[in-house]
Amino acid sequence: MQLCLSGEFPASTGAPVLVRYPTISPDGSQGAFAYDDLADSLHWRRSGVVAHRTKMPCDSAQHCYGELRRGVVPMPLVLHVGGRPPMDNCKQPTDNNESGADERFHCLEYLDDDFPYYNGKPVGLSGKQWLLLMLGVLAGFLVLIAPLPLFAGNIGQFIPATLFFAIPLATLACITPQHWMALFRRVTGRDIKWMILFALLNIVVTMVIGLVVMKILGTHSNPVFAGMATQTPVEHLLFFLKTLPQLLGEEVLTILPFLALMTFLNTRLHWSRKGTIVGAWLLSALLFGAAHLPTYDWNMVQAFVVIGSARLVLLLPYIMTKNIWVSTGAHILNDWTLFIIALLGAIPPGH
Repeated sequence: MQLCLSGEFPASTGAPVLVRYPTISPDGSQGAFAYDDLADSLHWRRSGVVAHRTKMPCDSAQHCYGELRRGVVPMPLVLHVGGRPPMDNCKQPTDNNESGADERFHCLEYLDDDFPYYNGKPVGLSGKQWLLLMLGVLAGFLVLIAPLPLFAGNIGQFIPATLFFAIPLATLACITPQHWMALFRRVTGRDIKWMILFALLNIVVTMVIGLVVMKILGTHSNPVFAGMATQTPVEHLLFFLKTLPQLLGEEVLTILPFLALMTFLNTRLHWSRKGTIVGAWLLSALLFGAAHLPTYDWNMVQAFVVIGSARLVLLLPYIMTKNIWVSTGAHILNDWTLFIIALLGAIPPGH
């Protein structure tokens, strides 16, 4: 990589510096980074080259340069002082090792797409916006578990199940009206294949880990399975229909914190892209397990080991496709299969 500086680069710190960093993202779209603060986040701009005036220690130019390269296939970086036009005589690097290609899990991810928001694409969210969004996620979850009479009955049960996903998505839509649908992609035949495969994988993982934990430590029964034993066929049908919005809500409950954790680990702690994915994957599974503690009578091993392991598997379809519909589909197939097995009386009561 070649660092091009126009004008005289002063040795003192805190000088105003104009940063121009044109890039091509891994999916081929044009854009540029404007670096606002050395200790702050990177902001992606889709409308071509961005020049942004900021203050930073000039002797940290190489650090700034390295940070800006994260996760993209870079073109020349141009820094210049005093508002003079930047130099355009730098050659584009040709070394393949300079790219961010090694920051992808090639055996797992679709290589033509990336996660939204964490790197400012299609829009960056500030810390306050992420906090507001997490409060929306929490509000949706609290509505789901609220024991209100309005939420009882065959029709009332659909209200909390719908608000569970609607509240956080509405919050996201208020924060970024143009890009809240970045969680969703068109579902392809390949995606459906992965829904089925990951659902089957998770059923195996859940059954094996659940049986081991039950034999060693004991488990608490999910009250859903106990309730299904006394339901009528109509109630069974309504229950299965209610799980559709509720399981979408569980994906929202997981994926939005996953993206928030990716943003924090990448922009604040400066972890690599692979590191942020693994870290956010593990932490979001723990959060999902914690949300199930009341369901399993605060059995921490069951919530964090059994449910957490299932969440790790069911998050993989989203990591692969960046499409919440795919992980939701896998989750629905998984849970419906377990519910049907429970109805047939073939599942141990501790699951």
